Order: sequence, then structure tokens, then C-alpha cells
Amino acid sequence: MFLQFRDLVIFTIPLLVLQTIALNYCWLAILRAHVDKMGLKTLLLVTSCLSKIRN
Repeated sequence: MFLQFRDLVIFTIPLLVLQTIALNYCWLAILRAHVDKMGLKTLLLVTSCLSKIRN
């Protein structure tokens, strides 16, 4: 019984770690996409303002 439990723990912990890492990567990707979108909007705003000033 103890051996089986230990084997279960040995198999479960890496799976949990991998799951956590995968989730973190998903969140990072979503965050980065959101920030990139915001950055693009800001960039567009700045360029449009600059072009208005020039004209």
C-alpha cells in the first residue's frame, strides 16, 4: 500500500507541476496579447496625433 501511494505521489507531482506551468504560460500569452493590443492602440493614437500636428 505504501509503495503504491509513493508511486502515485511520484507520478502526480510532476503532472501538477506541468499543469501549473502550462496554465501560467496560457495566462502569460493572454496577458502579452492584451498588452500588445494596448501598445498597438497607443502607438496608433500617437502616430495619428503626430500626423495631425504635422498637418
